[in-house]
Amino acid sequence: MGIMKNIFGLLLLGITTSGFPEEPLHNNTNYIATIDLTKVVNDRVKVTIKLPDISSENIVYCLPKIVTGTYSIYDFGKFIFKFNAYDKNGNKLKFEHVDVNQYKIFEVTQLEKIEYWVDDFYDMTIDNTIFEPAVKNISDNNFMINSFGFIEYVKGMKENDYELIIKKPEAFYGATPLKTEKNDQGTHAYHLNNYDHLADSPILYAVADTTTKMVGGA
Repeated sequence: MGIMKNIFGLLLLGITTSGFPEEPLHNNTNYIATIDLTKVVNDRVKVTIKLPDISSENIVYCLPKIVTGTYSIYDFGKFIFKFNAYDKNGNKLKFEHVDVNQYKIFEVTQLEKIEYWVDDFYDMTIDNTIFEPAVKNISDNNFMINSFGFIEYVKGMKENDYELIIKKPEAFYGATPLKTEKNDQGTHAYHLNNYDHLADSPILYAVADTTTKMVGGA
């Protein structure tokens, strides 16, 4: 009963999601964010981000402190571990962990990708409880993805488009208000107009307990 309540709340957050183009804008103005659900380590999954073209030498990469609809300080950056930025040769770039939600990355002109691991919520011991429909869950049989808990943005660049790629276990289906732009046994891809669209688009991945496919990304 509890998990069904959480799932209902998760999907309710996505009702206000706006539409998006039929074809993705695959160009250098987009973020490309990949969440890999196929390799879970200690209830954590890896996220890889490729940024839009940036002319600045340094940037600040941010995770939200507050999300609309809750109006409480949650500091989603506290769920991020093993943060690193890499150049095109796989070398680590210098960065500074400014505060719990922000990373300042240097020499961005050499940046190829950002990688980090995201922890779930339910088995963590933290001081402030997060409103359940806004949390995330990472387990063997379901993934509750509120994207603002997984994916960050560059300060001043929240309006850029996002290509969201989910690598999933073959037997898992996706329930989401989004339309898939790529749908095969191992990968789903979605296009989002900006960070607010991303944050307002929850996704649930789970093994279906019925022969009827789930809605959305299935």
